[in-house]
Amino acid sequence: IPMLVCGDFNSTPASAPHALLALGKVDPLHPDLAVDPLGILGPHTKRAHQLPLVSAYSSFTRGIGPILEQPRRRMDPSTNEPLFTNCTRDFIGTQDYIFYTADSLMVESLLEL
Repeated sequence: IPMLVCGDFNSTPASAPHALLALGKVDPLHPDLAVDPLGILGPHTKRAHQLPLVSAYSSFTRGIGPILEQPRRRMDPSTNEPLFTNCTRDFIGTQDYIFYTADSLMVESLLEL
């Protein structure tokens, strides 16, 4: 089933929500899960999914060619996400994402960063 999951997730690339979307699971030892005073997160087995989601910017910049050199300079090499999608006085970082099902959709182009 073709699917887009996109929006302002208020989560950085190192966060548990990003890991869940990008990797399909969250490591039970992830630091974001260490603080759960109300016990609302439940068992770690439920923090996973089988959707073949990939990040649009991450997948697009893995390509080869000189046309991709400029966009790569605006990407974080450790996460393959944009260096920032939000820039305010108090925060500069990535919180906005476009994920898609790689088995049924393909990225043809993206907005320039």
